[in-house]
Amino acid sequence: MAIERSEEKVIVSGTANLARIPSDFATSFHPILEALEEQVVLLHLLGETADGTQVKIGHEQDNTNLQSTSIVTSGYGPEGERVANLGIIGPTRMDYSGSMSAVSAVARYVSRFLEEGF
Repeated sequence: MAIERSEEKVIVSGTANLARIPSDFATSFHPILEALEEQVVLLHLLGETADGTQVKIGHEQDNTNLQSTSIVTSGYGPEGERVANLGIIGPTRMDYSGSMSAVSAVARYVSRFLEEGF
């Protein structure tokens, strides 16, 4: 019997970009910082990712504290096997086209990187 261990870990980057958000989004700033600090929330958000790129806008999210935000996520892994997820969290007025393109491109790049064996 083989036991496979799964390590759940969140790596956060670009947090300083939150300082560039419009002032009317400032009321939503605190819940986002809490979510970044409490990695369980992010693990839950990323864990809900279905195949392909997924977008959840405002009230489509289960977490009531983050309903003034949107999240764009995608899974990645070698040869179509999803081993992890990545995403962008931001205001509901984010650039969805650009965010979806960026998340999809990074997921494809990392998947290829994993397929080629580093």
